[in-house]
This record gives sequence, C-alpha cells and structure tokens, in this order.
Amino acid sequence: MKWRASLISVFMVLLSVLSFGAVKEFGNDIKYPAQAAFSLINSGGAVDKTAVFSSIESLAQEYDIQVYRPFIDKNGEQATFVFHPTKNDESYVTNIDSLLNSDVSGMYYTSKSVPAAFREQLESYGLIVQAADISWYMIPVYFLFTNLRSLAVWTLFFVFALGLLAVKLMYAKQAMIYRSLGQFGAIQQKHILQDIGSLLFNYMILLLGFILYQGTFSNVFVKTYLLLMGVNSLILLGITCFVNGIYGLNIRWIKPISILKNKPATRFVLWVWLVGICLSTSIFGLTLHKSLDMIARSHSQIEVLDKWEVAKGFATITWFNSMSENMDANHQIDGQFMKEQTEKYRMFIQSFEQEDMLYSAPSAFGEATSSHLPVPLQEELNANGIKPQLASAIRYVNKGFIEKNKQLYPTNQYGNPSTESVGIIYIPENQLENTENVRAIVAHEWFQYSSLSASDLTVQPVPSQQKTFLFNHTGDEHELFTTQEKTDAILVALNVDYFTEDALETAFLNIAHVGIFKQSIIQEKITSAGLTNFSSLTNVAEKLLLERNRLNSQLTGSVIALTILFICQLFIMYEYVTTIMKKCAKKLAIYSLLGSQNYQVILRNLLPILVINGISAVVVWLLTLHPSVVFLVWGMFMLELLIMSLLSYHLVMKKRVQIIKGDFEAV
Repeated sequence: MKWRASLISVFMVLLSVLSFGAVKEFGNDIKYPAQAAFSLINSGGAVDKTAVFSSIESLAQEYDIQVYRPFIDKNGEQATFVFHPTKNDESYVTNIDSLLNSDVSGMYYTSKSVPAAFREQLESYGLIVQAADISWYMIPVYFLFTNLRSLAVWTLFFVFALGLLAVKLMYAKQAMIYRSLGQFGAIQQKHILQDIGSLLFNYMILLLGFILYQGTFSNVFVKTYLLLMGVNSLILLGITCFVNGIYGLNIRWIKPISILKNKPATRFVLWVWLVGICLSTSIFGLTLHKSLDMIARSHSQIEVLDKWEVAKGFATITWFNSMSENMDANHQIDGQFMKEQTEKYRMFIQSFEQEDMLYSAPSAFGEATSSHLPVPLQEELNANGIKPQLASAIRYVNKGFIEKNKQLYPTNQYGNPSTESVGIIYIPENQLENTENVRAIVAHEWFQYSSLSASDLTVQPVPSQQKTFLFNHTGDEHELFTTQEKTDAILVALNVDYFTEDALETAFLNIAHVGIFKQSIIQEKITSAGLTNFSSLTNVAEKLLLERNRLNSQLTGSVIALTILFICQLFIMYEYVTTIMKKCAKKLAIYSLLGSQNYQVILRNLLPILVINGISAVVVWLLTLHPSVVFLVWGMFMLELLIMSLLSYHLVMKKRVQIIKGDFEAV
C-alpha cells in the first residue's frame, strides 16, 4: 500500500505544480471573480478619461456588474479598482481619483458577460472595444492537446501507468498466493478502492491548500486550477483502474511458474518502459529547446520594460481640441488665437527643466511614411538629399532623453559637445559619411520657413553599435516591444530655447502633445502658462509595467513547467534504474560474495537505456539542429544514470545478505 500511495502522491504533486505553471502561462491567473473581460484601446484621439470612467460606473450599476481594473498605484505596486463594489473589500480600491492618472486603455474584468450597451457607450468616445467571456474552461484542452508540452504531459501519464504496474508486479508472488486461496478478487477490489481513496485524498488536500493560498474559491485562478486538477485526477483515476485491470488479468492468466521466476511480465514491462523513456526523453529535449527560446524572448521583453522604471513618474497630457471653437465660416483658424495659443505652449515647454521632460519622436520622412507619399514628392525629397532609409535612423530628442539614456547605458559615450547651438546631432561613426544628408533632413523638417539652417547644428560623432532606449509609449503591443531599443540611432537633441521665430513656434505644440513630463509638476506648469484646454494625465509607465508584471507571471509559469517536466524525467529514469537493479540485485550480491567482477552485469543490464538515450539524442539533434540542447539533455540523464547506478550498487553491496534471502525492497 505504501508504495502505491507514495507513487500516487508524487504524481499528484508533480501534476499540481505543472498545472499551476500552465494556468499562469495561459494567462488565467486572474485574481478576480470574473466571468468576462473587455479591453479598451485608444485609437489616437483625445479622450476624456473622467467621462469614460463615469460611464463604466453608470453601466456597471445599471446592469449590476462589478468591473475590475488593475493599475499601478502611487507606490508603484499593482492594485485593483472596482466599479460598482458590492461590499467593503479592502483589497480593492474604490476611490475614482486613484484611477485618473491611469490610461483608459487596458484590460477590464467583469463579473458577468459584457452587455452590448458597454460596447456602444464606450465606442462613442472613439475607443476600440473588444469583449469576450473568459474561456477558463478551455485550460484542459490547452494543457493536454495544443502544444509540444502536451506530449510531455501524456508521457508523464504513461510513466505513471508503467510505474504503478511495476509497483504492483513487485507483489505478484503474494498475489499468486491469494489467487490459489481464492481471495485474489476481494484483495484486488480492496486495492482499487485504496488507490481511488488515495487519489481523492491527495486531490482534496491540494485543492484545500490552493484555496487557502488564494484566500478565496471564486476567482478565475482558483476555478481554472480546480478544473485542470480535476481533469488530471480523472485521467489518473482512469489509468489506475486500467492498470489494476491489466494486473488482475496478468495474475489470472499467467502461469504461476512464470510469476514465481519473475520472467515474462517483468521483461514486457521493461521493454515498454524503454519505449516510453525514448519518447519522453525526445519530447523533453524538444520542449526544452522551444521553452528556452520562449523564456529568452520573454526575459528580453521584461528587460526592455524594466527600463521604464526610470520614467515611472512621467505622464502624457491629453488636450481638448479647442481649434474648432475658433474657426470662421470658411473653417479658417483665427490667427490671433493661434498665435496666443502657440505662445502659451512655448511658455509651458520652456518652464520645464530638461530632466523633467522627455521628448522622443521619429523623423517624418522615414521609410514607413515616405512610401505612402506621391511619387513626384518622393523624387523631390530624394533630390534634396532626404533619403527615407537614412531618415528612419533619425530620432528627435531633448537633453533629458540623452541624460536618461546615460543612466540606462552607463558605457554609452556622447562626448562633450557645445550646448550653445540649436541642436546636436549625435551620429554613429559608421554614418559619418551621411552627415550632410542628416543635416538636410533636419533642416527640411524643422527650419524650412525660418532663418535657421543646417549649418547651425553641431555634429558629435559617437561610437558605433551604441544602444538607445527610445521611450516609445504609443502603438500596439508588438510596436512597444520592437521599437523600444535601437542600435546606431542618429539622435538629434533639439534646443528649443533657440526656437524664437514665429515659424518655429508650432514645434512647442508638437512637443506638448508627444512629449512626456514629470507628473507631479504638470498641473502647476499648465496653470502658469494659462493653458485652458487641458483634459487629463496618463502615467505612461503604468501600462508597460503592468505588461511587465503579466510577462513575469507567464515566465514564472514556463520555468515552473519546465522544472517539473525535468523532475518527472529524472523520476522516470530513477524508476527504471531502480527496477533494473532490483532485477539483477541477487546476481550482483552472489557475484560479490564469490569475489567475481560484477560491473559487467550492471553494464549489460543498463545497455538498453544507454542505447535509448543515444537514440533520443540523435532525434533531438535532427529536429532542433541545436547541439547545446542535445549535450545538455543527454549529459544530465547520463549523469543521473551514473549516480543512480553507483548508489544502487552501494546499497546492494551493503544489504547483499538480505537480498540473497529474497528481500527485494532492500534496493
């Protein structure tokens, strides 16, 4: 009983941890009692956040729905705001002021399916709304059928069946005695009930522990985990009944002499086990290869998002469009209003210290935008030395941007150029031959209708292959990851103090809309400048740091899953080596007492698994063409074989007398 119960407990724990990792990796570790979710995406226009949040609150009350919104609080920790709270739960934030610095874009989780009225109302603000029920019930399909790791999970079930059969065959002689006494049927029924009881006991203990760990049984994380563990337990239950049935038929049909000599049944099990080890080792190698690629990619993305920590106190400003209120009958903007407004923006921008503002914008003549221009205009730009490929490398920034990059990349070199100029071009040494073309692009974009010229720009060569963090906070998820870092960027640090001409003042309007500013002083600066079209602030780092937290959770799940699969693989090898050593223990003990060499006996018995490991290594190499993965997997398993063989041999030598007497549990 203890061997069967131990085996069942070990596999239940392994599957429990593997399921935990799978739920996190699947993204269902949602700690709210949610049934559905919707995402909001700002399509690019100015959005009144107060109005949006008020609408969500009104809709939540109208349809009696709780809406949960994760955000980063003022302490930099992840918190949750709940619309239409039903009870005073201190784990949720209910003060709407805490949410006003957050972006409206992001995920919202609801306690019921999202009504159509939510979509219609929120789309009226120019937001893109995507809503769906949370498919937490699909996690067993994902876990068991959708990827390479699923094969490893089924291999684990296969090994459980072999392990349980091997344990039961250890008691075959005892079962044969019960058979001769006519009691085998009753004993087998008792053993089946014991195995089922052990499964249910482990299931209840694991679930109770997980519910206590979460502090609730109603959130999506708990429901998903309970479902997955329930499915896994049912599979183990089916395997347990099947193995007991096979074992019963084996005892009833095999001749007693075969059982007493421990021959056909054991040989069959060992060969099936070898096939299982070959499959599981190959699958583990392929899973390891893919998992390492995914882990490396996630780690790289997390490293990129971590850099936003240096700007977590910065925010973008949403401005109301006040132009339409100052148009005449011909839709022309009032000139006096425009002049006054640009002057206010100039005062606003120049009131910030350089370290309190970050400006980062690509050239308007890059390949992505120039390709959509009419052909004659493209030819004209090219004739003026404006090359789209070169323009794609240009980034317009301010001094604060350069200082933040010095902080992020301490080894970067920016020289000591004179700051008494309209701008500094930091150009990589491998682009120096294009200096005049860069000057032409900058002059065309910024100085075209002013007295400033390209010669007013200072050129500062910098080492090639320097990385630059772009502080890009716009675009979809793919853009946020792929356009955050750039190697060999041509940085143009503009000095707006020199933008004194009327033709240049529109630059201040652009910087106010694109730049990000130190959040704690924005309101004061807006008031001082006399700007009245301020709408709201959005902490730019929040959305990206939330994404970092999500990636961290998925990365943790992947590492847990990979670790458990590795432990399972070690357990498979352990069970096989233990069975082999039990099989040849008596022969080893006798050889030792007679003073004969017994290393050949061990090598001969372990030769099949050595060959199987070699075959698996070849399979993994052919499918991945990645020698390091092959050597890693093959080396780890060969090391385990060596250690297990030496430990088992030492145990045989220590207890050889008991083994010769027939004590098979001594090894």
